[in-house]
Amino acid sequence: RDEIVYYSISKDKTDKFRVSEDKIDFLYGLSANKRYAVFTVGKGYYVVDVAKKSIITEGTIDNFIESFDISNDASIFCYTKSDGTGWIVNIDSGKIRSILNNQTISCFRVAPDGKTAAAICNDGFIRIVNLENDNVVDKIEYHGRTSDYVEFSQDGKLLYLQGANRYLQIYD
Repeated sequence: RDEIVYYSISKDKTDKFRVSEDKIDFLYGLSANKRYAVFTVGKGYYVVDVAKKSIITEGTIDNFIESFDISNDASIFCYTKSDGTGWIVNIDSGKIRSILNNQTISCFRVAPDGKTAAAICNDGFIRIVNLENDNVVDKIEYHGRTSDYVEFSQDGKLLYLQGANRYLQIYD
């Protein structure tokens, strides 16, 4: 549980990359391009370049993480803490800031470009947030759970939603 296992079907070969000396709790985020992953160990986190098998950065957070998502270039990640607050980490600077302070957020989805996120809030709305200035640019009614489907398209121009009503909704 403290390593990433790479398995090649064509070569029938296993390769392992050790992330931490401690046991990894969870994989919390995988970028849309599947290149970067975020793992947690207690209140610590590791951002890993899966292709290069290397740790980009690591740090600690003052509370346990509930949900997590990371941009395709690994420049930022968003997470929610167990108290429902939302946070953004600039990976290059290490700066952490809160976002949507008046909302209880259950989950984030980051657009591939890392400039926009969909915040799934417990009041029945998804808020589309510009991550460069933290402004809400759209608010979409959503009756779902974090386990329901919320995802940006690869180009970041569409948002796919499937809530409790099981309808697939596509927003542009």
